[in-house]
This record gives sequence, C-alpha cells and structure tokens, in this order.
Amino acid sequence: MNSGRPLAMVTGASSGIGFELARQFAKKGFDIALSGSSEKIFEAAEKLRSDGTETFAFRADAGTYEGVEAFWRFVMHLKRPVDACAPNVTIAVGGAFAETALEDDLRVIAVNVTGTVHMRNTSSGIWLRTAMAAF
Repeated sequence: MNSGRPLAMVTGASSGIGFELARQFAKKGFDIALSGSSEKIFEAAEKLRSDGTETFAFRADAGTYEGVEAFWRFVMHLKRPVDACAPNVTIAVGGAFAETALEDDLRVIAVNVTGTVHMRNTSSGIWLRTAMAAF
C-alpha cells in the first residue's frame, strides 16, 4: 500500500541513534523502511506506527554484503520512491585496544565503514535518477 507519504530508509533502526532517526522521519510525515540485525527491528517498527506512519521492517546485517543487498531488494519490492536515507550502520567494541581481538576490530570496520559505504552506494543511484528527473 502506498500512503502517498515520502519514504525514508533507515538502517540500524532497532534502537539508539537509528531508532531516533526513524522516529524523527515519522514525526516529519515519512513512512519508514527500517532494518536491524536482530528481531528487535520488528518491535521498533511497531513503536513507530502512529499517526498514519507505515513501517516496513526487515532483519538484515548491514555489516555483510548480503545483508545490504537483501535490504535494498526488500525496499525495491515496496515499489515506492525512496525520498531519504539514513545509513546508520554502527557497532562498538569495548575494552583496551591491546586486549581487543583482531576479529572484533575487523567486524567493527565491516559494519561501520564497509556497510555504510555499501548502503550509500546502493541507494545513491535512485537519488541521482530522482534528481535528474526534476530537471
């Protein structure tokens, strides 16, 4: 169903900054396509449904190539233009640097850098087409 409202994509929206970004988009009149790496994403979507906001939740790990691609396919299957994107893809590892496992550091890079860049690149094509259509 298309409510006629603009659509925002928000990753990492299960909690924290990502959830707040999604909440702010909803307050501004956007419907939200949101992703998160756990089942909490569905709880977040339920909390965001208000005042006519439609939410489309998808569980995906944005730190993996497959997760980013799967979320993008999910959004494209909504058959709605994407009007805004907040690639809020972040995790953190606590503890002293010398005590952090290399695997943990590499996971932080995969999620925070690679996942964010991949989501930005995946979604930028539709923004460019939308902008070009305006001229």
